[in-house]
Order: sequence, then structure tokens, then C-alpha cells
Amino acid sequence: MDEVLDLYKAFCNETYAPDALTPDWVKNMILLEVYPKYYAGGFREITERLPFYREIGFNTLYLMPHWLGGYSPIDFYTVDPAYGTKANLKKLVDKAHRLGMKVFFDMVIHGFNERSPIIESNPELFVHDTLGNITRHRTWKSMSSDWASTHYLKYMSELASHHIQEYDIDGYRLDAASYKGPGWDKNTEHPAYKSGTNAVEVMKVMLQSLRSVKPDAMILNEVFGPVFYRVSNLAHDNQTEAPQQFLEKMERGEVTIQDYKKHMQRVFAMLPDNTNRVFFARNHDTSWFYHFNSYTSAFLNLDAVHTFCAIPEVFAGDHHRSKAPNPDDDPKVWDFYKKIFAIKEKIPELNTGKLLLKEVSCNNKNVFTAIRRSNDNAYLLLISFSDQPVEVNIALSPSLQLESQSIEFTDPVSGNVFRSKIGPEGLRLGPYQILIGKVS
Repeated sequence: MDEVLDLYKAFCNETYAPDALTPDWVKNMILLEVYPKYYAGGFREITERLPFYREIGFNTLYLMPHWLGGYSPIDFYTVDPAYGTKANLKKLVDKAHRLGMKVFFDMVIHGFNERSPIIESNPELFVHDTLGNITRHRTWKSMSSDWASTHYLKYMSELASHHIQEYDIDGYRLDAASYKGPGWDKNTEHPAYKSGTNAVEVMKVMLQSLRSVKPDAMILNEVFGPVFYRVSNLAHDNQTEAPQQFLEKMERGEVTIQDYKKHMQRVFAMLPDNTNRVFFARNHDTSWFYHFNSYTSAFLNLDAVHTFCAIPEVFAGDHHRSKAPNPDDDPKVWDFYKKIFAIKEKIPELNTGKLLLKEVSCNNKNVFTAIRRSNDNAYLLLISFSDQPVEVNIALSPSLQLESQSIEFTDPVSGNVFRSKIGPEGLRLGPYQILIGKVS
């Protein structure tokens, strides 16, 4: 498997070089996902909460759909009055910027709600069948937009220009950009398959419009793959319910954190070098398509893995409209995030250093290990998923050429600092303990 992935990665590096215009701030992203619908006070309440979220350490806000229709769009240009006014939304974005936060709008491209007036006014934006009827998206049942239509590309380009000029956003999170089937309209000039595969071109025209105003604008794509990184070097590890299912299997003893480490290794092995990857343990889809249990120590440590090995995304919660657990329920949850985000900000290598997973191993299957390395500095990450104290031996690959006789470790949660060896003598980790050590 490793040999095959190495060959594929070499192909990706040669063929799908990531977007060269990616700004430096992307690697430092700490992303908060919020849904206006889940705040009783809508935009105003989110705006009031922004200083708190910034204090936790979030520097980027991903705002879920706020226009009429939400994920089943009716009108992209009209703010849903249930959340507030256009002026309220502008104040939200302005407040975020004054706090040093970037703001992404969620953007839905799979289609429109059947009640949208654009279906009648602009039928040329949609996929049609052989009889000329507008077709529905196979999964979301929306009236399917034609990604290859020059009319649709122009519409989305103009929409992006409107959003950045009207609201001063910093980019989009692009929803559901995966293949959605061909369009068989006999009157179109493009091949049938392009109607459902041309999401890359949609991204491209939208990003061009954004960057004509803000050269450092970005698009975070929900769907990952090497081809998307050529347009915008930022994508989700979109597993939706998989992290929750993994945690449940781990609790039952069916998998260990080593299986998750292998997953991360293979994800990065399938992508070109220097790609920016967003991971989450929970997002809005977790409860929609599965369920969310609670903010257990294992759950929080999984987000610590994401924080120190990639770009983390945290869901602000369902708040007043759901009985699902929310981070606001227990102050210790936000305190945990605040502490791990603080050390991520303090140590640049945890943002920009090369992630090394195969080069470090542990004799205990319940301990996650990794190294972040930049030039002469390397940091060893140890994250325990055991509810008991464990003695561990850490082995570093000789290829690293690192000395490891004695390391100064920091526990970002407790704040304790101590020196220890990691060789045959072993190292003791407390239950669910996290340690970060500089290896010289």
C-alpha cells in the first residue's frame, strides 16, 4: 500500500501543484463553525459572542447559510429575516475583522430550492434532461445547477463579487462540490458529464472574483481531492459522522488511535506536498446524519490531534434548538480548547512544520505520536487515549537524525513542564495526557 501511495503522491506533486497564491494566514487557521439558526438572537447574538470566541483562540469564522432557503437556496442576495438584517450581518463581519478574525460565508452550489424565482427567470442556469425539463440533484433533490453552463459560471462570479464588496468577507466554504451526474440536454454545447463534474471551474471563477478585491481570499472546499487544491489550497477531511463512529468503536475496543493515525497518513499520502487540510471531530452534519454523544476526554483529544497535526475546525454547537451536548454546557470544554490553541499559537512549528507520522512510533497502541518539523526545530507530540496511566517507549526513525536523550515536555492542559527521556527507560503519561516536547 505504501509503495502505491508513494507513486500516487509523486504523480500528484507533478500534476496537481497546490494554488501558488495561498496566503500565509491559512496555515495558522483555527476555524469556528457557527449556524445563525442555532442562536436565538441571530446575527446580533453571534456578534456579541465574538470576543469570547476570539479569546478562546479562534481566528476564522465559518458562517453557515444565512440567506433565504439556507442549504436549499431560494435567494442568495436576501438575508433570512429570522436571523436579522443585512446591516446586522455587516456588523458581524466588521466586528470579527476588528478582532483579527477572517470570515467565510458558506456557499451552496448543488442547486436551488424549487420555490426559487430564479428557476423561472434564469432556466439557463440549470441541468436539463432530454425533454428539456430541469432535473433534480440525486441526493439533495434541489433543482440541479449546471456547473458547465457559461451562464451559471457568470452568475456565481457575480455573486462572489457582490458578497465580497457588500460584506467584506474573506472567502467561502464551498458545500457539496462532489460529482452529481450528467446533464442530457441536447441543446448544450458542452459534454454531458461536465454538467456534474465542473465544480473546479465554479471554484475558479468565484475565487478570481474574490481575489480581484482581496488577493488573499480563499475557498475552503468541503470535498477534498488533488484537483481542487490547484484552485484553492484548503479542504476538509469531510467525514461527517465518521469521527463519532470511530470514537464509539474505540470505546468498544474495536479500533485504537493507531488506526486513526493510519487514516491521517493515507489522507496526506494521497495529496500533493504542502496541502492545507481541515479536520474536525464534530460539525453540523454529525447530528444531522448520525448523532453526537458528548465532549468526552477522547473526543477532546481527537481535536487535539487535529489542532497539532492539521487545521482544526470546531462546531459552536446546536444551542437552543437541540438537546445535543454543546460546548457551552461545560466551561471546561472551552477551557481545553483555549489551552491547546494557545500552545499552537506559541509554537510556529505546530502550524507550519512538516507533519511526520511514520517517522515516530510508540509501543502503546493507545498513544498517538507525531512530529512537526521546520528547519532545525522539531516537536514531538504525545496524546494519550487511555483512561489509565501508561508507560511508553518512543522510537524515532534514524532518518530524522534527531538526538533524543532528554526532552523538555510541556503539558498544554495542566501547564506542567518537565524533562524526560523517551528511549528504553520509558515515559509515563497520565490518563488522556497531552505532551509536547522539543527534540534537539
